[in-house]
Amino acid sequence: MQQRLYFSTLLLMIGLFPLSKGITSAPPPSFERDIFPIIQQKCAVATCHGQSQRPYFSDYTAIEKKATRIEKRITNDRRPMPPTDAEVSLSPDEQQLILDWITAGAPNN
Repeated sequence: MQQRLYFSTLLLMIGLFPLSKGITSAPPPSFERDIFPIIQQKCAVATCHGQSQRPYFSDYTAIEKKATRIEKRITNDRRPMPPTDAEVSLSPDEQQLILDWITAGAPNN
């Protein structure tokens, strides 16, 4: 009886193994494909973080250095980034994408 139970359990585990292979976490957002276009369109504009302003968000290194500060400002209701009176704003989906990228370690991918 015990051998039969062991064998049944083994067959069940073998049968479920292919299902577990399909369970993976989503890859982090891509800096080049997802994050940099948002930063260029919404942040690196002349009146915000463009060439004449500091910090200047020109490339991965400049943005990655400020990742923690970006995270704090995106989630700050009292002093949000972009400011509420700015010409552009981040959609909730864009905010979440940036936060997901930062949470993943701000990879240069």
